[in-house]
Amino acid sequence: MKNSFLISALILLSAIGLAGCGKSTVKEAPATPEELSLTSEVFITDSLLDKPIAMTVTDRDFIIVNSYNNDTLISVFTLDGSHVTNLIAKGEGPKEALWIPNIQYDMRDGSIYASDLMKNKLLHIVDYGSDFPQIETVFDYNAPNNDSIVLSGNIGKLSDGNFIATNNTNKGMMALFNSDGMLSGTDIPYPDKSLINEKLTDMANALLYQSELTISPDGNFCAIFCFYADVRFFINLKDGKINVSSFEDAYPNDIYLMEINADSNQGLFTKESKHYTLGSSLSNKYAYELHMGLPAKDLCETEFYQDVKMFGSNTVRVYDREGNHVKTITLDRWAKALAVSPDDKYLYTLTESSDNGYTILRYSL
Repeated sequence: MKNSFLISALILLSAIGLAGCGKSTVKEAPATPEELSLTSEVFITDSLLDKPIAMTVTDRDFIIVNSYNNDTLISVFTLDGSHVTNLIAKGEGPKEALWIPNIQYDMRDGSIYASDLMKNKLLHIVDYGSDFPQIETVFDYNAPNNDSIVLSGNIGKLSDGNFIATNNTNKGMMALFNSDGMLSGTDIPYPDKSLINEKLTDMANALLYQSELTISPDGNFCAIFCFYADVRFFINLKDGKINVSSFEDAYPNDIYLMEINADSNQGLFTKESKHYTLGSSLSNKYAYELHMGLPAKDLCETEFYQDVKMFGSNTVRVYDREGNHVKTITLDRWAKALAVSPDDKYLYTLTESSDNGYTILRYSL
């Protein structure tokens, strides 16, 4: 099921909701997505990697985000796979961080943005490949006026200077901030709880739609994919307006309702509950999603999980900016993260095995 609506530029600077917004024109999706099978080449081997969890490709670099228990949280490589430098030490200092789940590359000035979800700060990093990168805090999103939100992943800068993130409270799935980091809106309502269980509280329903936001290098295109539902949002900024296209193909399934007290409950996933996205990456034209679409019990029976005790997939869904599913790519190796080059020429995946450790693979598109 697909819906579309517009948010004017003024809404980015106010708390106005989505009600009454006009509809956009959305082109028809192809009847059948193109199907491709790709063969990989080894790009970076385990000997050069620490504990990678995410990747970003720029016009000139390959950037890896490392696990929160690593000494440095970001590693920079060339596009040939040679190590350049490490940056952002783990710590409490003003130019340090505790947990960065992913980063955004801003092609307009060649800088990157990194969200520290433990310190509730957004960092801006300039000259990240040099010996002396410039690191500054853009804003603290745990400010008093932002107490109605709990951010769940990446914070991205839009091309108009405002910021966008995904939210994990019942106020709305998308949080918008002005250029000073002040909360200006919590738009995109969650699907109605009656689709799962009318007894769920609004907050319990919201927590079933945990999601990830990814932003294009030009800052004009964003996508939100849910981990436990096949629910997707595609956000385009053009001519001072934000257009949001939503697709609700499958809701969280097999949810067990646990009563906490008379006013509170929680929806719990079971082994029959399906898992959908493992992550996504955007060029300026397309969104690439590492897609699962299987119950937890089936994912646990795969060879990949049996080897490294991590969920993985070898299926990549490709969507255009309006959210139309245009391609399905089958990879020759299972992976747990992916990244696409800004020019859509290469797809990179992060895989792991007990024999070879971490490996980053590259596919020609």
